[in-house]
Amino acid sequence: MGACRRARTVLAAAVLLAGAGCGRQFYPVEGVVTLDGKPVEGATISFIPDEGSQGPVANGLTRKDGSFRLETHRAGDGVLAGTYKVVISKTPAIEFHGLSDNEIREMALKQEMGLRAKIKKEIEGQLRAKKGEIPAVYGDPARSTLKVTVPTTGKVRLELQRSGGA
Repeated sequence: MGACRRARTVLAAAVLLAGAGCGRQFYPVEGVVTLDGKPVEGATISFIPDEGSQGPVANGLTRKDGSFRLETHRAGDGVLAGTYKVVISKTPAIEFHGLSDNEIREMALKQEMGLRAKIKKEIEGQLRAKKGEIPAVYGDPARSTLKVTVPTTGKVRLELQRSGGA
């Protein structure tokens, strides 16, 4: 009987500790990202623990209106308390819509025939046209000056300036 009671006590303590998260409270973090006053869609937001802060990185993705919600381990769990360096990046998509099926097939044939340089040049042209949507400084953890302390008071506004990061 004593061993059974001890096992139940240990199990109950484990359940309580797991439920309490061992004292680590997550806080909801929501906000908006704008660039020169316009919402940024499809950007990745990362909160990286700053010097002196501990914890995992939290991430989110901006919606069409520039809004985001951060998560650490699972959807909607939030961010641990602390100071975070904010990194924002957006990889431009290579768009093939607007091309006919024949043009897409032709591009594929060129690649198969070893004319990769021409395809690469065409794709690089598309990338150059979209490059700079978000200045590189905001996507570099070593250079980004954006910082946020969690818990926050209200929504986080990350107002990027093209002139601030070129």
